[in-house]
Amino acid sequence: MRKTCFVIAMTVLPMIAMAQENAENKKLNATFGEEVSRIWDNTKRFVKKTGTAIGDEFSFRGGELKVNGTYYMPLYDTNLYNCKDAVTIRDTCRQMFNNRYPQALIQTCVIPQQDWISEEVKKDGSVVGYIQTMLCHVIAKDGEEGYINARFVFQTYRQVGHQLEIISEKWPLWERTDVIPTKDYKKLLKRMK
Repeated sequence: MRKTCFVIAMTVLPMIAMAQENAENKKLNATFGEEVSRIWDNTKRFVKKTGTAIGDEFSFRGGELKVNGTYYMPLYDTNLYNCKDAVTIRDTCRQMFNNRYPQALIQTCVIPQQDWISEEVKKDGSVVGYIQTMLCHVIAKDGEEGYINARFVFQTYRQVGHQLEIISEKWPLWERTDVIPTKDYKKLLKRMK
């Protein structure tokens, strides 16, 4: 409902502004061509602003949240994976994170999924193997100015009929880091609840 009202407002407001401007400009002595050109330019400007505003309101990047014009990863604070390799995965992420950001204070280090995500690998339409993926997120406080949210990927591959193998370049792969100013972090926390 809020987005619908926003879209209606963003569509109607430029028309009202143009009508007011047109009424004011009737007092001026302008040629017909100049008047048409001015109206056309104003219309293009208003349509562009409206389109941008609507696009920003409805924009979406899978799983990301937009705060103050920047897209961030979700903030995960609950560990859902508790199998025997969970401690090793989290410890590896903590160590890598501490090596890169030694002054940041880790707040959470969690695996926000209950099990490995398994995907089929196909070749010429036939399944030839399986890739399993695990994500680990580390959130750390970076002084008083902000926070750091890092995502690590762990992957294994199993060819049909063979043993599971670790994909060395993705064990782990530091996939992404978001540096989040404190004001954006607080907004993200509110949106995550």
